[in-house]
Formats: sequence, structure tokens, C-alpha cells
Amino acid sequence: MTTNGVGAGPTVPAVPIVDIRNTVSGFSLVNEIQKSLNESPRSLPTLLLYDEKGLKLFEDITYLDDYYLTNAEIDALHAHSAVIAAQIPAGSHLVELGSGNLRKVKILLDAFEQSRKVVHYYALDISLPELERTFSIVDTASYKYVQFKGLYGTYDDGLIWLREQRKNPGFGQTCVISLGSSVGNFSPDSASKFLADFATAIGPADTLLIGLDACQDLNRVFKAYNDSKGVTTKFYRNGLDHANRVLGFEGFKQSDWQPDTNVNPQRHQAGYVALRDVNNKVGKFAAGERIVFEVSCKYSTEQSNRLWQRSKLKHLTAFTNKAGDYTADIPHSLPDLSAPKPAKTLFQIAEERRAQLLAEKNDDDLPLSPIWDTLFLSTSLSAAHFTLSVLTMHQYAEKLVFAPLVRATLLTAFPFLTLAIHLVHGHLFPRALPLVYALRQTILLVVANVAGCYLIYLCNDRGYYAVMKDAPNVGTVWVLCVIEMGVVGAVLGVLGPAAWARYNGYEIF
Repeated sequence: MTTNGVGAGPTVPAVPIVDIRNTVSGFSLVNEIQKSLNESPRSLPTLLLYDEKGLKLFEDITYLDDYYLTNAEIDALHAHSAVIAAQIPAGSHLVELGSGNLRKVKILLDAFEQSRKVVHYYALDISLPELERTFSIVDTASYKYVQFKGLYGTYDDGLIWLREQRKNPGFGQTCVISLGSSVGNFSPDSASKFLADFATAIGPADTLLIGLDACQDLNRVFKAYNDSKGVTTKFYRNGLDHANRVLGFEGFKQSDWQPDTNVNPQRHQAGYVALRDVNNKVGKFAAGERIVFEVSCKYSTEQSNRLWQRSKLKHLTAFTNKAGDYTADIPHSLPDLSAPKPAKTLFQIAEERRAQLLAEKNDDDLPLSPIWDTLFLSTSLSAAHFTLSVLTMHQYAEKLVFAPLVRATLLTAFPFLTLAIHLVHGHLFPRALPLVYALRQTILLVVANVAGCYLIYLCNDRGYYAVMKDAPNVGTVWVLCVIEMGVVGAVLGVLGPAAWARYNGYEIF
């Protein structure tokens, strides 16, 4: 086991990194190269692209304007991270497959931190130097509720490790995370097996968070893998250099091969094309022969549904970016209740029951869209404003006149409440939502106490016209603040004005 601690230098992270590489699995990149080249059609393992240099080049690619996928994914996570975090229980273990530089998953981890939900995050990567570099850059010490750990190994190593961890009932619930549409790098059949393997490695009540590239714009896809700065070409050529190092000899001369890409609505495919006849210890290749080394499938809604079905996963919900060309999906595996099984523990029975309940959730249980979320609440509070206006006029006026009350509610209260709720719920600035939770609760508590105290003062010390003009507005603001806070804040928002009224000798009951 490899662990890295504090005090060994500025580049060594304070996050423990566990070496989970398993020689029992029999994985050998040399064997994978030979096996792939003996198949028809011939190919090379995609893993060759991701040595230490390749990972850094790929990170550079993710910052290119031509590479739409990262920005699409970041947009989706900024918009929905708070909702995603709310669906994952506290104490869960988040295992990210191919963590990279944590640029994207950090958005989700920030949402857990701001919601004060304790989770255990495991970053799995095949490059130890890359894990060390990542954790030296990310300020993990600033997180109080998210606990970090690195896992050094391949996907297969991660699968074996996860199966071992799940043997302990106290391990807690698990969410396997795969962002960047990494699943798209497999063929549809291989992707189904990959997901099914991880689904069976975790419990039936556990979940997966899977990012899928849904872009169907062929021109946009082509540019993403043929960027104007040529970084992707360097990335692909580094795969040949890595293959030579693994083989121990120059089996692939750069001058003999040219990276080539093609796209269709279902996938992007990259390969090395032989520029001339090649004959060496690796094999014999005719000029023009193409060796595929990368596939990136693009999943429409119909195709993603087929993927979940083939993987024997129950799809719970999907979160998309504004353009709709990226989805973050949450599926989970269902227990097979038809086959005979040995006796289960109470823990296992409870876990399977939770999985069934999750599967029975229908669309009515999914989060409302920002517009409907705002309108439902603003309409309800506008009705409360109108009711307060009627009660106030009934108390102070000789005659009820509804026309001015309706105008005040529709033309003043409703627009103000709609804007305020849209802002308070984070819909105007979704990227800032996780950063302002504590500040928002503090502001709401202060405003609730001020509004409540002022309402009591109005109704006791001010004249008829002041009460008629201000009481409905102030009362509605007070109600809004109270219902928007957590339980503790709401209680304080009520007790504060009550204590103030008692201190000043006001009658409120």
C-alpha cells in the first residue's frame, strides 16, 4: 500500500493514496497489445493514450474551445450539483473512475460541502504521479465534510477493491461516478458489461452517476477530436510512444503512422493509418491499413435507455446541460428477486427494500424545473399577500374594495415575489448556489426577524394608512423568509419577533 502524507515537500498531498493494483487479475498491457493486434479488425488498447504525459495532454484538450464535452459537463454540474448531492445519502462512499484533475467532480463535492453532508470521496486513477499532482493542487484541507482518498490502479483493480469493501456491511452506501463520458469509450456491448460489473459489485440500493455525451452534431463532434491547435494529434501520437515503451522496442515508428478520425451519429472513432507497408516484430501491416485505438459513442435518449436495459440498471433520473448535448444519469441495479438465494441478513433485506422504493419513484417525485419551482411558490405567496390585504382592509376600512387589492397583488407582489424566489432558490445564478447556502440562511434569518418585528410595530403603533399600505407586504416577506429557512432558522424567525414584542410590551395574541 502506498500512502502520502504531509511534510514531504510542497508537491506531496496530505491525502492518502492506496495502491490497489492487483497482480492476481493477470492484466498486462503488453498482452493486451498483442491480443488486440491479433484480432480482426486489429486495434490497440485505449489505455495506451493515458500514461503520465497522455493524461496531461488530455487535460490540455479539456480546456480547448473545440472540445465541447468538458464545458457541457461543467454546465450540467453547476446547474444540478445541489440536487444530485441531495439524492445521495450522508456517509456515502463516492468512487470516481478515472478522476483526472478533479476539475469537474469538485463542483459536486462543493455541493456536498455546502450542504454539510459528510461523504467519503475516492479518486481512482492509473497514474500515481497524476494523483499526487492533483491532490497537491486541490485544497483538500479546506473541506470539512468531504473526506478524500486516492486509489492507484485500473478500472479492473477498482472493481476488485470495491467488491472487497462491500463485504463489510458497515462500509455504507456507495455511488460509483464516471464523468467525461468515459463509458462512451467502450463499444455498446462492452459498456453494458462494464456498467453491469460495477452494478453487481455494489449493493442494490447503491447508485451510479454516469456522464454520457449526447451530442448529435457531427461537425461539432469532428472539431472536438481535430482541434485547430493540434493538441489532440499530439495526444494520439503519444499513444504510439507509450506502446513502444511498453513493448521495449520501437514497434511503431511515428513516420510510419498517421492518426485519423471519422464520425457518424452514433460514435467518433480514431485510428492509426499505415503510411507505407510495415513489417517488424509487432506484425505486418499493409499501406492504408487502419488500427483503431479509440471509440467515443454518442448516446441519444433512446440509445442511453437501451444501455441501461442491457446493463440491467434501473434509470432514476437524468440531468442535462442547457444545450441538451450532455447528460448526467443516475441509475441503480435492482435485486433479482426471482432466483433462489441464501438467507439474507436484516441489513441486506433493508438495502433491497430501499432499492425497490427508489425504483417505484415516478416523475412526480423528480425535482421541479426552475420556472415551475418559482411559479408554484410565488403564486402561493401572492395568494397569502392578497389574503393579508383583505384581512387588513376588513380590520381597518369601513368597506371592502377588492379592485386595488387585486392590482397590488398582481402588479406589485407577484413580480417581486417571483424575482425574489428565483434568486433565493439559486435559479438566476446556479453556479453560485453551493457557495452561498450559509450566507443565504443568515440573510433570511435577519430579514425574518426585522420583518416580524416591524409588522408587530406597524399594527400597534402606526396609523391606519401606514398599516393598510405596509402590513400585507411586510407580512408576506416575513412568511417567505420563515418557510425558506431550515427548521432551526424558521423557529428563530418566529421566536425573535415574539421575544421582541414581549420585551416592548406589545400584545400579539
